[in-house]
Amino acid sequence: MTTSPKEKLPLKKVVIREGDYFRPGGGGSSPKVFEPVTQAVREGLAKKLQTTARHFENAFSENSQTAAVARIALKDEALAKSHRPVSLLERADCPIVGIDHLGELLVSVRPATIPKLERALTGDTTKKGVANISTIRLIEPFSVRDDQLTSLTAAVSDGEISTLKLRLFRHGDTQVDATIASSFAAKMKSLGLGAEAVNYGEHMTVYRIRGVRAEHVEELGRFVGTQSLDSFPEYEIVRPAAQPVVRLTAAVFPAPDRDVDYPVVGLIDSGIDPNNAHLNAWVAGREHYVPVADRDYEHGSFVGGLLVHARLMNHGDTRFPLAECKIVDVVAMPRGGKITEDELLAILWEVVPKYPHVRVWNLSLAGSRPCSNHTFSDMGIALDEIQTKFGVTFVLAAGNYNKPPFRDWPVTSNLGDSDRICGPADSVRAVTVGSIAHRDSPGARVTAASPSPFSRRGPGPVYLPKPEVTHYGGNCDPSGGHAQIGVLSVDGRGNLAESIGTSFASPVIAALLAHLQHRPVGGLSNLVARTLLVHSCALGTDLRTSSTEVNYRGYGVPANVDEILGSDPWRATLIFEMDLKAGVDLQLTPFPLPDCLVSDGVMKGEMTVTLAYEPPLNSRFGSEYCRTNVDVSLGTFNADEQGERAHHRQVHPFPRRGEKSALEKGLIEQGLKWSPTKVYRRCMPRGVNADQWRLVIAATDRSGQPNTAVRVAVAVTIASLEEDAHVYNDMVRSMNQLGWSTVDIQIRGRDRFRASR
Repeated sequence: MTTSPKEKLPLKKVVIREGDYFRPGGGGSSPKVFEPVTQAVREGLAKKLQTTARHFENAFSENSQTAAVARIALKDEALAKSHRPVSLLERADCPIVGIDHLGELLVSVRPATIPKLERALTGDTTKKGVANISTIRLIEPFSVRDDQLTSLTAAVSDGEISTLKLRLFRHGDTQVDATIASSFAAKMKSLGLGAEAVNYGEHMTVYRIRGVRAEHVEELGRFVGTQSLDSFPEYEIVRPAAQPVVRLTAAVFPAPDRDVDYPVVGLIDSGIDPNNAHLNAWVAGREHYVPVADRDYEHGSFVGGLLVHARLMNHGDTRFPLAECKIVDVVAMPRGGKITEDELLAILWEVVPKYPHVRVWNLSLAGSRPCSNHTFSDMGIALDEIQTKFGVTFVLAAGNYNKPPFRDWPVTSNLGDSDRICGPADSVRAVTVGSIAHRDSPGARVTAASPSPFSRRGPGPVYLPKPEVTHYGGNCDPSGGHAQIGVLSVDGRGNLAESIGTSFASPVIAALLAHLQHRPVGGLSNLVARTLLVHSCALGTDLRTSSTEVNYRGYGVPANVDEILGSDPWRATLIFEMDLKAGVDLQLTPFPLPDCLVSDGVMKGEMTVTLAYEPPLNSRFGSEYCRTNVDVSLGTFNADEQGERAHHRQVHPFPRRGEKSALEKGLIEQGLKWSPTKVYRRCMPRGVNADQWRLVIAATDRSGQPNTAVRVAVAVTIASLEEDAHVYNDMVRSMNQLGWSTVDIQIRGRDRFRASR
C-alpha cells in the first residue's frame, strides 16, 4: 500500500515533559591499578620526566615563568576518562591543556612544577596515586616533528613557499599564555618577521608569518610555545571539463514563480555566469572576492544549476529531487580554482553573517591532504566555529580521487589513504556528501548505484562517519571519460553540459536540506533537518550494509522532500528534540507500540532510530575534540521473577562493526562513541517478546568538560514488514492512551505543491 505525496501523513514531534527526565543512580568505582607500580616503574617514569626537563632547559633559562608542553601517553586499557591521572597531575600543578592522539595527554610543565611531578611519580603511595601512575606508558617533550621541519625548510629553500602558519599552545592560564605571547613577539622581532593573527575560532591561536627564510624554520618550530608549524593548505575545485550538450532553454530551466517563497542557499564557488539569464533569475544576492579578469564561471554555474533544477536538467530522473532554491552567489575561487586556507577563511567570516536568513551554505571544494586518524583539520575546526556562531550548516563535497584508472567497486586494489576524504570534509557540524553513480555503460568503471570511481571515502578522524550521505555525481571509465554517464547541469557559457564529481552531488543535498528547514510551517531547526536527512538515508539502506560500505556510501541516498517530511499508513515517524545534560537521562517508559504489530506480547516489525546532536567542541583536545557523547537505547524493559525491571537494548547500532568491546578504543571504533551522528536499526520478523518497551537517551561528558546542556534530536520510525498494517493510526492511538502530547509537522501548501508536481 503506497500513498501519493498529497496523501502523506504528518510526522509527529513529541512534546518532552519535565517528568521524562531521570537522574540514574550509581557512584564511582575504586581506582584501578593496571600493573604493579614497582620502584623500577617509578624510576623509569622519573627518568623520562628528567629527559623532558633537559629538552626545555634553554627555554626555561630564558624565562623561568614560561611553560612548555609534555606528552604523557596512556596505556590502551586506561583510555577511559575514569582512569585518567588527573589527580596526580593536578597535585603537581601540571594541568592537562590538550590531547594529541587518542590516549596522549598534553600537559603544561614549568620549571617550578616539574620537580613536584617527579616527587609524585617517585613517592605517591596513596591508592589513587598508585592507580594514576599505573596508567602512564610514556613521558616525553612535545615538539614539532623533525621530518616536518625538514620538509618545510626544503620547501622554503626551493622557493615553493614563503608564508607559514604557526599555531601557539593555549595553557588555560591567563598569566602563562601572556608570557608565551610576549616571548613569541620577542622571537618574531629577533628574526625580523611579522605575525598576523588569523581567525580559526575561540580555542585556536594561529598566526600568518610572511617572508620566511630557510634559517627561520627551525627557530619557529623549536619555539617553546609552538604547537604546529605548516604551510597554509590550498583548496581547489577539480573536475573534468564539462562537455556541452545543447543550449540552455527555459523549458529545461524555467524561471522562479513569483508567488513561491523559495529557500535560499549560499554558494561559495567560482561564481555564476552573469550572462546566463536563465540561471541569474534565481540569484538572490552576489558577493565578489575575485577581480573580473581572474574569474571563470564554469564550476560555479554547474553547481548553481543543480541547486535549482537538478531533476529537470537530468531528463526528469526522479532519483533527483524537485527542490528549487534561490542562490547567494559568492565569487571566491579564481581562475585555476585554487585558494589558500587563510584567504578562504577571511571570506567566510565576512560573508556568512551578511546573510543571516541563509542557513545552508554549499562548499564544493576540497584539499589534497587526507584527513588524520586522530586529529581534525584546522579548516574543518574553523568551519565548525562559523557554523556554531552563526547557526548555519555547511554542505561539503567529499572530494575527488583523480588518479586513473580510478577505483572499481567492489574495491579490488589497496589505495591506502590516497582516496580518503581531505579537510575540510572532516568538519563535525557540516554534512559531507559522497557520490554514487546513477548510470553506467559497457566501459564504465562501476555499475549504477555503486560508489563513484572518484568519490573519496571515510571515515573521518577517530572513526567519525564521513561522508554521512551520498547523491548522484556521475560515473566514468578508467581514463575519466564520462560521456552519457555524467550529471547534466549548466556550464559557464550558457549550455546544458555533462560532467562528474562529488562537487555536483553536494548541491543536491544542500537543496534538500534547505527545503527540509524551510517548508514545514514554522520551519525546522538545523539539527532536526539534519537528523531527518540522515534518517531518510538509513530507511532506504539495506540492513546488510557493512561498515566498510558506509565509508563510501555514507548512510545512503535520501528520498525526495515529501517522502522525508511525510509518513505512510504502514509506518510512523516520531521526532524528539531536547536539551540534555550528562547525569540526567531522558527515559520514556513505557514506549508506545502500534497494536497491529504486537501479538501475545511479541512485537514484529522494523525499527530505525537516528540520533544527531551538537556536542561542545574544543580544538585543544585533538582526538577528543567532541567533548560530549550521546547515546540512544530503544529496548525492552521486562520484569524478572522478583518483579525487578531491567533495560535491554533491542535496536542496535547500524551498521554492525565487529565484536563488542568494553575498552574505550573499541567503543569508539565499534559503537561510534563521541560521534554526533548515529543510526540504530533492527528488523524483527520473528518478533521480540516484551511486556514493556523503553527509550533512553543519555549523555556523557569528557574528563574536565563542564556539564552544560547539549542540543539533541532523535527520529524513530516503526514500520510494518509488509506495508499493509495501520501502523500510523495505531501508533497515534497508543500515544494518546499514554497521555503523550505531539505536534504535527505541517507542510506549507504552496511550497508542497511546487516540489511535488
